Amino acid sequence: MENKIIELWKPISISNNWEKTDTSILDDLAPSWFRKRSELKEGNNDYEEFINRLKRQHAIETGVVEKLYDLSDGITETFIREGFVESYLSHDDTNIAPQQLMVKRDEKVKYIDALEKADFNEPQELVSLFCNIQKRNIENALNYKSEKTETTFADVAKLFTEKIDILNSVTREQRQIQLNTNRKLIFDNIYKLLGNIRTELFKVISYEKAQIRIESVRPEDKKYYWHTQQIAEYAKLHNYYFNRFLPRGWFKISFVVSTTKRYDLVISVHHYSYDDSVIAIGSFLEFLEELPDNGEERTTIPINLKPFTVSLEVDSSKQFTNMDHYIHDIVKIALTIIANEIV
Repeated sequence: MENKIIELWKPISISNNWEKTDTSILDDLAPSWFRKRSELKEGNNDYEEFINRLKRQHAIETGVVEKLYDLSDGITETFIREGFVESYLSHDDTNIAPQQLMVKRDEKVKYIDALEKADFNEPQELVSLFCNIQKRNIENALNYKSEKTETTFADVAKLFTEKIDILNSVTREQRQIQLNTNRKLIFDNIYKLLGNIRTELFKVISYEKAQIRIESVRPEDKKYYWHTQQIAEYAKLHNYYFNRFLPRGWFKISFVVSTTKRYDLVISVHHYSYDDSVIAIGSFLEFLEELPDNGEERTTIPINLKPFTVSLEVDSSKQFTNMDHYIHDIVKIALTIIANEIV
């Protein structure tokens, strides 16, 4: 009788497909993290603790993605802050016993599908999955505010002098020129994208059925601060620091659906986190209705899409493709909401 050999597994063959995978989701933000990491190493005694917290967060996220375990939000934050300590776990914090935290594996469709495709030499989905995880970790890292603490008056005075010197240094001035240039490119690219989208929409929606207008407000415009409250609420919803002290602006696409009703899709471009080189693009929808007494009723409608973050340390034209996809997603979601509300 002939013996059959059944192959249970085989090692992944690293082909050119792996080298050609698109990591731009992570690359868009990485330059800001590299600079932030360098600053922390040079000027903050808590660097090692910070890095350990970042590693713990990455480990926890990876475990959740792989469904090694389920954790409540509260205990996740505790683990990130304090480390993996069994005594921190209560009965409701995890779906398994603490001592078995790293044992259970419940397959998750998206992750398993990506693994299977990687087995067949199609690694892009797996790479994209972990790029997104790592990007979230970097976003959280950039929201970390490093502070030097001094105990004596002389130390505080010295720190103040150092900050003033940095503020007035030639290097800082040159860097600000670069950031301003790249920030302007982002506004230029978004304006171009919205113009293209408007043209696309008019191919499907006739001008008589819905007027579509675009307004662009850049950092130097007097109206740059409009929508501050909505942006702050959006940042709070997505758990990041909205830096209102750095240059910002916004775009608005207005969909006039009747003589008294209009929807405004506002796309905000503002600084993300305490770092001065990270831009966030976020959005919300507003419904405006004219009232009989010449008044106006305004309702904000959230768009459940996390911000698109990008580094100003590099030329934003390199991130155009991902930005294009994100802006299209925003408009698609907004149009879906509007279509569902019209009766």
